Amino acid sequence: MNGYDNDPARALPQALSKDDREKILGCYRLLEAAGRRAELDQDLSLKLAETLEQAEMFRDAARIYRAAAETNLKTEAAPAAIFRSALLLLGPAYKPQPGADLLLYLVANYPDYEKSPVAEKIHDQHMNGDLASLLQSLLEEGVQPPHDGSAVGRARLKMPPREEEAPAAKGRFAEWRRDLAGRVPAQTQRRLSRVLGITFLVLLCVYVLGRFMCDRYQNVTAVDPSLYADPLQKKIEGEDPIQFRRGDFNLTLKPLYRYKISGLIVSINDYAMLGLRYQDFYELDLCMIWGNNVRSGAYRSSHVDFEHHGNTCYARWSRGAVINGTELSNTHVYATEDDILDELGDLRAGDQVQIEGYLVEVAAVPVRVSPGNNPGTTRLRSSTTRTDRGNGACEIMYAKNLQVLARANPTWRLLAGLSFWLLLLVFLGIVARLILFPLGMRGRN
Repeated sequence: MNGYDNDPARALPQALSKDDREKILGCYRLLEAAGRRAELDQDLSLKLAETLEQAEMFRDAARIYRAAAETNLKTEAAPAAIFRSALLLLGPAYKPQPGADLLLYLVANYPDYEKSPVAEKIHDQHMNGDLASLLQSLLEEGVQPPHDGSAVGRARLKMPPREEEAPAAKGRFAEWRRDLAGRVPAQTQRRLSRVLGITFLVLLCVYVLGRFMCDRYQNVTAVDPSLYADPLQKKIEGEDPIQFRRGDFNLTLKPLYRYKISGLIVSINDYAMLGLRYQDFYELDLCMIWGNNVRSGAYRSSHVDFEHHGNTCYARWSRGAVINGTELSNTHVYATEDDILDELGDLRAGDQVQIEGYLVEVAAVPVRVSPGNNPGTTRLRSSTTRTDRGNGACEIMYAKNLQVLARANPTWRLLAGLSFWLLLLVFLGIVARLILFPLGMRGRN
């Protein structure tokens, strides 16, 4: 570089000592392009900023002044650099809002700095839209904006309109927010952000874990004795049909048998998850086991698994664990009573229940049909034996009474529910923090 070190970080001090502006600017551009400007110490950055200001590279100068201050905010040079950066942003750099924010930061964090009263005055002039006074103050501080006080100058400075030119409420809120951000110590703001962020992550982990553990039927060890008995059913005749509407279908249920089952729920298939139905008139499937399947404790084995696919429940087992298929059922459950519907909605895998009602035959007639078409009727008949397999092997039951004999994993359910609402509360707190304390504003240290 003609007598200079080839490394721009080492060549820059040489250029500054010789006041070689061309070399200074060349080194600066090289450092910027290489992303190495952070290697400069505070004194070197301040000298570089002065040269950039003299070269009328005002935005670059303002940025370097601020970067120099941030290198060490506790030095005597830091508030002066912040002040100079703010003045350039308010004036020739045409970035008034960041400049006003820097002035507010300066007043809040360096109340003993000799220029803090001037900074507060200039900030008020900007916020009040007093362009003439602002220009005079900038001139007094050695900043010569390349514009006049005309309407064009105001537009280029983007001065806030006077009170009669803009809604007062918006200006008052912005002013109040900046004042609040300046009054609350920066350390407190950082601590608040840290606490909210950590709390949110912890609650999210608790919620996800809680949701997973809620359905751990393998955790059930104490079994109600009524689960050892087989379901009871008794043929009936002459019972009045049950009619109601589900989704886009009018349903008619014809009772075939009285039915009572006590079982351990090992899987639930909800046809209306998240408010979306993927079956037209099915409500809820409960896959339940009883008898020796619960007495033996085989369901607790890691080699046993129950899961729904479509409207069928499948059991898989291996390595010596055995599930008796005649003591397992997948039951399509209907109900019309609100309290029973609420209970059904609260059920989770692992719950022990006793349900009484009817095994039924279903006739489903669509409510809406295409013009000119006759509404077709879909008919389904409940299984009436526990030994069948394949299509038609599921029980279709209308529930008249439902009793929860034992809830599974109550602690995890409580944690999942509580963490959900706390997550929502903390999220609102994060939003409030961002509104009240913008990330670009810091209070006094």
